[in-house]
Amino acid sequence: MIISCTTHHYKFRSLFFCVIGSLILFSCENDINEVNALNSKGINTEEAVNIESYLSVGGKTKARLTAPLMVSTEKDTMKMIFPKTLHVIFYDDSTGAPTTFLFAKYGIYYKSLKKVYLKDSIIGTNINGDTLRTTELWWDQNTEMIYGSKPTILKQSNPYGITPSQNGFSARQDFTEFIFNNVNNGIMQQDSSATGL
Repeated sequence: MIISCTTHHYKFRSLFFCVIGSLILFSCENDINEVNALNSKGINTEEAVNIESYLSVGGKTKARLTAPLMVSTEKDTMKMIFPKTLHVIFYDDSTGAPTTFLFAKYGIYYKSLKKVYLKDSIIGTNINGDTLRTTELWWDQNTEMIYGSKPTILKQSNPYGITPSQNGFSARQDFTEFIFNNVNNGIMQQDSSATGL
């Protein structure tokens, strides 16, 4: 993964965050206070603005992340914190065309764990207009899954309409299959022919 910004260049081997790179949230004001608290504790931190990051595998671009601010910290594990929103675009392997768009107000990428935590006003949409909304989710690069335990809504044009889940979901990282927890006191599964978010 290559992150370019106005003041620094960072190179990393894996994405999302960058992502779905991708990935805790308070209000922006609280997030900045959290960053300041890290600095006051003597934890090594580095800031960069106007972030643009790419995940490439086998010479093909998989995802692109942009964010106005990234704070990199290193203590027990290296973390890249995005306290002022982030946007991710996922691309089709064969055509290179955008397929999915993700927005969150806050995210953290745990480099050694290869996991991303996203929080606050998460919106995922695909080119068909299907929309996923939730307040918290994880993206696990190791298992190539995304999942969350908070209330989630998937709005589709066909065939299910709106699917609410009070206890979260799990899905493939390409959003082609969803399992919703405790929908009508059970589990409902939707495959790629129904979703594709």
